[in-house]
Amino acid sequence: MYDQRTSWCLHIRIDSSPQFSRDYLVSEVDHVDLSKVFSAQWHSTFRDIVISTRLMPIQVLGRRATNTAFKYRALLRMLHLETGDIDLAKSRTRSFLNDMGVESKLSLVTEQDCVNPVNGLDRRAFSDTLPLHDLDHGMHHVMQELVDCWPELGQVFDRQLNAFSKYFSKRDNVERFCKFRIWESNMPQAAKATLAKVMMHTCPVFLEHRWQYRFEVLQWICEREQLLKLLDPATVRDARSRDEGHGEHEFTDMDVDALQLLYADPVSSGTFWALAYTMLVLCRWGHDVIGWLHGCWCHQDKESRDKHKKDTGKPCPWNGRRLIELSCGAAAGFINKLRSLTIARDKYANEKVESLKRNLYVSSAEQICLGFVTAKNMLEGRFIQLTSFLQEVPWNLVKLLRFVICGSDQVQQAMYDSRRDAFTLMSNYQAGRLTNIGDVGKKFFGHTEFSQGLIRWGRSLDVHMNTNLFRELVSYSTSMLVMQRLEAKHHLVHVTYFTI
Repeated sequence: MYDQRTSWCLHIRIDSSPQFSRDYLVSEVDHVDLSKVFSAQWHSTFRDIVISTRLMPIQVLGRRATNTAFKYRALLRMLHLETGDIDLAKSRTRSFLNDMGVESKLSLVTEQDCVNPVNGLDRRAFSDTLPLHDLDHGMHHVMQELVDCWPELGQVFDRQLNAFSKYFSKRDNVERFCKFRIWESNMPQAAKATLAKVMMHTCPVFLEHRWQYRFEVLQWICEREQLLKLLDPATVRDARSRDEGHGEHEFTDMDVDALQLLYADPVSSGTFWALAYTMLVLCRWGHDVIGWLHGCWCHQDKESRDKHKKDTGKPCPWNGRRLIELSCGAAAGFINKLRSLTIARDKYANEKVESLKRNLYVSSAEQICLGFVTAKNMLEGRFIQLTSFLQEVPWNLVKLLRFVICGSDQVQQAMYDSRRDAFTLMSNYQAGRLTNIGDVGKKFFGHTEFSQGLIRWGRSLDVHMNTNLFRELVSYSTSMLVMQRLEAKHHLVHVTYFTI
């Protein structure tokens, strides 16, 4: 697998997991086999690539050994145990993906190149790698901007949302609600079965600092608005005494008071539901972005991805590898969609806000509308900050491969755009307009074969792109941009090792 005579590359994802007073370093590596990749056969390029994901040996760090230097040494031990040749692994690594912690500095660690020093200066130890940050983690910071956009309403709203979640996340409370508010009510018998079915699923747990939990709770509550209005607040106070000492289900006095205010005060009630539907509009946008980031270019919707997983027994290996599309400006589509969002275009949010105005609760309606505009601006700014670097050199070099992933009806235009971009990039470099291009950029623009390949491709002198240039671009394009898979493996530190 790690034979230096064959064509392959590595992508490393690394994250630390503090547990049991220790810090575990968890790392995953993608081995990408490029031996069957040829520019003349670009139609089948991504079908011929074999991606093998392997979990590298987990390292235990000391209590005071969690800085960059110690983690770098631990990473080298992992690579030595995995590949047997650290220098070979360094030269074949094409990307480092991590969150915004200490691990983000690992791709910038320098070491003296003793064999061929560059002007006597240090260079990056992993000089051919693209540093990438986890877009999942980045979207967490983007969506957390929602919390502060309604300063006068947000605190009470979150307590009311939390109270609903605590009560309806427990199966006993849901069954008690169905019994007394649905089955023993005066509504028609046919409606009872339907409404009870709606309440069959418990509410997700609300976590203030995890926006996806906020989205799930908002979605659950808004879908059951009319039913939740039947809740008797006194039962929540009774539940508090039953659930005392039960962790996440335990109510505080402020939770109970906030929920009672929701049922006793029409202003509080109208404001809560208007803000819930309004916030859901923005959370739904974030959910769409995350869904797209975890998807792939070859399966455009969730149904086709699910079908692939059902047919093959595993998810598509291209899930989460969106570097080509983002380098071509795919993030602009989500920014435009965010800009187009308005309260007026959402039926339920608009109804609730207009209801506040009709009932002369104009101040609350204005606060919600102003907060919505503020939230859109904050999300847009954060999202641009998160994704804009992917359209800069050297990250955007992979956009030259856009013709490989587009539909058959778009190949001709994509090929033209690829050649135009190659010509523009080389022209800008030769004119001195590309100054801060990093080690990876210097490899493409300074390396004789790669730079000549770019020139010939940009001037349409070659029918097919130079094969080595093509393979190098493909190796970078297979980088992963989301780390959820790695974070899901942190539980492995609990596994007891044994021999048979």
